[in-house]
Formats: sequence, structure tokens, C-alpha cells
Amino acid sequence: MEKLIIFGNGFSAEVVAKIVLDSKNYEIICFTVDKKYIKQKKIFGIPVIDFETVKKKYKKKDCSIFIATGYSNMNKIREKIFKNIKKIGFKIVSIIHPKAILPQDFKYGKNCLIMNSVNIHPLVKIGNNNFLWPGSIISHHVKVGNNCWFTSGSAVAGNTHIGNNCFFGINSTITNNLRINDYSFVGARALVSKNLKKKSVVISPEDLKHKLDSLQFTNFLSNNF
Repeated sequence: MEKLIIFGNGFSAEVVAKIVLDSKNYEIICFTVDKKYIKQKKIFGIPVIDFETVKKKYKKKDCSIFIATGYSNMNKIREKIFKNIKKIGFKIVSIIHPKAILPQDFKYGKNCLIMNSVNIHPLVKIGNNNFLWPGSIISHHVKVGNNCWFTSGSAVAGNTHIGNNCFFGINSTITNNLRINDYSFVGARALVSKNLKKKSVVISPEDLKHKLDSLQFTNFLSNNF
């Protein structure tokens, strides 16, 4: 069984670990974060080791890494970790729940999390480091960039292009044939029926745009992912 290191020790890391433990596709050998962020010695009985030690202790050819951190700062923290680990040379894998609904032609990048009940239509392509939570829907001919976060129940209609570092809140809806540019934040239950410029914030009711850009707006949000 292939050995896996999970980078992260928050809620996202715990969710990923449960998927891996249930599916038994990998053997989790440890969790890892930078030393100053270590909160506990073990998660689910698996050791938490600082990343400097991991780099010295484990050979790159012998194990893979999945980065399971949250959407803070419009996913930029997870993006930075992804780039750093890729540069170091560890193999980065994606985690796909066995009950996700995926077509045979589905193309996805590295470090993607695709959970149960995610529904991907044919002719979809997504980049690296995208997280899709249960019940999210990506319709036909949709293209997604890198470092995006699709919360449960979010839906993207056909032939829409989504940029990098976007966030889609619970039960948000993107209609078809749109272009959602980088760093767009779409809040819970929001309906988007127009193209979004870079760093847009859309919150319910329909197409209401916030006066702050997405990076400023998310500074007010707190999460433990």
C-alpha cells in the first residue's frame, strides 16, 4: 500500500484522513505542519511531525503528500504550500472519494480533493489544488483553474470558465456560459448570472456585489480549516 503524508492538522486534514482510512487506498504514516503550528502529537492515533523532520526522515520516492489545508486568504496559503512541496520534489496526489460521480473523460490535476456525492459531468477539466465538497456539481464543458474551493451544494452550469483561487459558498449557483475571474468570492446561496471580474465578491441576494474585494472580505472570516 502506498504511503501518504497529510500536510495539515485542522478540520480539512481530519476529513481527508477519514476518507483515506475508509477507502484504504493509502497508508497514512503521519500528519505534518510547520513546527510552530503543531497543536497535538497525534490525530486518530497517527503522529503529527514537523515538516523539517519529515523532509529528513522520509525519502521522496517512498511516500506521497496531500496538502489538506483550508481556503484562508482565498486559498493562497494552500497554494503556497503546494508550490513549496512541489519544488522540494515530493509526489503530490489527489484524493478521490469512491462514491464521487465522475465520467471516464474527467481530467484533474494534483492535490485535488473530490468527496462523496460530487457530480462531475462529461468534458470537464480542473487544474491543481481544487477542493470539491459533497453535493457540489460541475456541469459539462466547465474549465476550472487552480486553487479553488467548492463548498457543499455549490453548482456550476455548463461551459463556464472559472479562474484561479475562487471560493463558492454552500448552495451557491453559477449559471452557464460565464467567465468567473481569479479570486472571486461567491457567498452561500448566491446566484451569479453575469461574468465576474477579478477579486469580485457576490453575496445573496442575486448578484449583489460587496464594496470590498475578495481578499479584503475574507479577512473578516474565521475558520479552522
